[in-house]
Amino acid sequence: MNGIWNDQNGMFPDWARYIILASCTFITIIVILATAINISVYLSSKKRESSINQKELFEKLSRQTGYNDIKLYYGQRKRFNNHFNYRSAYQELHLPKWYEDTNSQKGTMLMLYNFTNILDIRQQATNFWSRSIYCHILAAFGVLLNWGAFIAATVVSVGYTDIYNLAYIYSSLCGLGLLLMALGWLWWSKIFKKMIKKIEELAEPNLEPAEYKYIIKQFKNQAVVPFTINTSIRTHRKVVNKEATKYDGYTEAQTAAQ
Repeated sequence: MNGIWNDQNGMFPDWARYIILASCTFITIIVILATAINISVYLSSKKRESSINQKELFEKLSRQTGYNDIKLYYGQRKRFNNHFNYRSAYQELHLPKWYEDTNSQKGTMLMLYNFTNILDIRQQATNFWSRSIYCHILAAFGVLLNWGAFIAATVVSVGYTDIYNLAYIYSSLCGLGLLLMALGWLWWSKIFKKMIKKIEELAEPNLEPAEYKYIIKQFKNQAVVPFTINTSIRTHRKVVNKEATKYDGYTEAQTAAQ
């Protein structure tokens, strides 16, 4: 393994090299797998036509759950995030305009995902969406620790007396990174499996058997590894005048209420 480490003439122990390289390889495979699943689910569901219109599905879900006070809006708010944007203070679900103009199974998945999160908020003041953020944080730190240790061991040149101690430090960082990734992974799978169970209860009475089977399969694919759902929730704001800050027709006080 000579030639790929800046280790002062090969003084870095082989056992540390193997640990760091194996750990980083495993983490990289997880990231690639998560990315592949995300792209596959996105492209596959986007080109498949749904048997039910999203607005119709929304109305059926409202009647099924008894939550008839929720209002659905398309394209009325600027947004970065295409997944979950529910204004609980006003009982409003805002989705991108694209989903109103198309009738794909991607839109059906989004509607089921959003409605499941809304039910969770109504029942326990939190939702799968917000809890999944912590899984991403754990997994992200796991990746950073592993890649950071690999880069440091590859690039950083140290003195002879420090090399063996650094071998323990780098190996420990990789081990900690794997532990964080494992915790995020297990937590993510637990959260997603619970969410899928609720989605099944909502979807089965409202979808054709073939579409129901396909959509549940896609959600289960996303439950395999973290990083498959975007969890950032950000909004545009623009100053209209000195007295009030407006956000697509809502004042700053109103947006703060959510």
